[in-house]
Formats: sequence, structure tokens, C-alpha cells
Amino acid sequence: MKRLERYIGLHLLQGFLLVLLGLLSMDGFLALANELGDVQPGVYGVQDALVYVALTLPRRIYEYLPMAAFAGALLGVGGLAAHSELVVMRAAGFPRWKIARAMLYAGILLAFLMILVGEGVMPWAEQSARDLKFALKSRTGTETAGDVIWLRDRNRFMRVFRVQSPAGPLLLDVLLFHLDENGQPVQRLEARRMKVHQSPWVLEDVQQMDFLPRRVVRDQRPSLSIEPLADQRLLEMGVIKPRFLSMADTAAIIRHLQRRQMDSRSYQVAWWVHLINPLSLLALVFAAGNFLHGSQRGGTAGRRLLLGVMLGLAFYVFNRTFANFAQIYEVPIPWVVALPTLLVAGYSLWRYRKRV
Repeated sequence: MKRLERYIGLHLLQGFLLVLLGLLSMDGFLALANELGDVQPGVYGVQDALVYVALTLPRRIYEYLPMAAFAGALLGVGGLAAHSELVVMRAAGFPRWKIARAMLYAGILLAFLMILVGEGVMPWAEQSARDLKFALKSRTGTETAGDVIWLRDRNRFMRVFRVQSPAGPLLLDVLLFHLDENGQPVQRLEARRMKVHQSPWVLEDVQQMDFLPRRVVRDQRPSLSIEPLADQRLLEMGVIKPRFLSMADTAAIIRHLQRRQMDSRSYQVAWWVHLINPLSLLALVFAAGNFLHGSQRGGTAGRRLLLGVMLGLAFYVFNRTFANFAQIYEVPIPWVVALPTLLVAGYSLWRYRKRV
């Protein structure tokens, strides 16, 4: 019996690998074609574009894992059903719940792979890809455009652009406001650049405006030191999309934002999505098992593959929609983010119990 379970699990994993390689090939080719449009001789070459796309593969693997697991189960284990091997197993006394258990064992392996990629490889690769692109495009000796970052510390608000120069990362076009207890501005600082590699932070080429009760005082300084608003690591994480951060990094940003009474909802949603994603993969693998004993058992491999990709894509879109809904509206984040997974798992369990 253990051999049969390994046999079923192996076919699921083989189908998963085929589907994942197919999805990555198509998506990677499109991403490379898009990057080739940015190629500049001597600045950002074809080889550089290849390296950049390769560094984004962990993120693509993470996003495609649930879809590939579902389609791979339909393709791999569905092939056993199409050749009546599952029927023979059941006729020989191999119960249906053991077939489901074998598929879930394989799904658990894929869930652990998802956790490994999402918590370890993907955040590092995304940061490396971003820094690499900035560094390569700065070969001309000029600064390259980056990302807008907003920071807050009690009564101080700051907007900066994180960019890359030949000397390394910089924060440019700094705009800093100091507010009083009533929320009224008392000082405005505008600087060409800011150094954050040490404490205190140093603003350079500063234009200062002090808002006094009856007048505004303007001043210009070559440099000005200020108390840091965040540590260096938080600045690095702040330019990566929340859903591409690890749970540990996301939790650190949430704590930082909450201490400063800033909106952390997008990061809370990302944290819950990371937590529920492996469970979504298991729910989809379990759902695939219900198709193997129904009308799909006589379908061709192409039909099963198309069905798996389409339904997996539908779940992906459905899941992202609910995550965006939880981010925009004041609704309970855990329940809204988990709702698509709960619906799939509940419906699959109901169908399974109905057929037993």
C-alpha cells in the first residue's frame, strides 16, 4: 500500500514539474522580451537582462506554485485515472481516502517548497534583482530613477527617492515636514540628497523654511544632521512590494509603522497571504482529487492540463482580488484573505464526503 501511495505522489510531482516548467518558460520569455526593450549598449546588455530575469524566477515560482500543483495533480494523477489505474487500485482494496492522502503528502512537500522560496529565496532574489538593475544602469556615471519612500516618526513626515549612483544607493530629493501638536507645519526641509549610512542622517544642499506665527524664515545650508526616522534595513525593505517580502521582514515593517501610527494594512494583508498560501496549495491539491473520479477521468492529457491551468488561474485572480479588497476596505483581514481557500477546501470536502 505504501508503494501505491508513493506511486501516486510521484505522478503528481511529475505533473507539477511539467506544468511549472511550462508556465515559467512562457512567463520568463515574455519578461525577457520586455527587458530587451530596455537594452542599451555598454549600459544594460542582453546578458544583464538574462541575469535580471533569472533573479526574478523565484518570485514567479512562488506565485505559480498553487496553480502548478493543481494542474500538475490533474495532469499527473489524472493520467492514472484516464488509464483506469485508480479504478484497479480501488478494486484491489485501495480506499479512496488513501488516494487523497497520497496526493496530500505530495502537496505537503510542495507547501514546504513554497515556504522555502517565499521566506528565504524570493526576498533575497527580488532585492538582488532590483539592486543589480540599478547598478547596471548607472554605468554611465549618472544616477538612475528609483522608488518613492514615505517615512513618519511621530510629528515628522519625510518623502525621499531611493536611487542608485556609481557610488552606491542614495536617497535624493528629500522633503521633510515637522508638525506641532495641532498638526500644523512648523518647519519644511528640502535637500538634494541624504546620507543614511551612519547616525545621525546628514542632509546635503538644504533649503530650510521655518513657519513662525507672523512670518516665514528661509535659510540655505550646505548640510544638516537629523535624527534617523528608520533603520537602514527598513529602508531597503521599503522599496520591495509587500507581497515579495518574507513574513519576518513584513512583521518588522508592520511594527515600525504601528509604532509611528502609520497605515500598515497593505503589509498586514501581505503577511496573512504568506501564511495562507501554503494552505491554499493543499486545498487545491485536495480539490484536484475530486476531479479524478468524475467526468475528467476519460479526458485527454491536454484537456486536463487546460482545465487545471484555467481553474488554477481563476483561483489566483480570485485570491488576489480578495487580498486587494482586504487592503482597501476596513474588513477583517484574516477572514477575507482566507475566504477563497476556505471555499475551495469546504466545497472539496463536501464533494468528497458525498462520494464516499
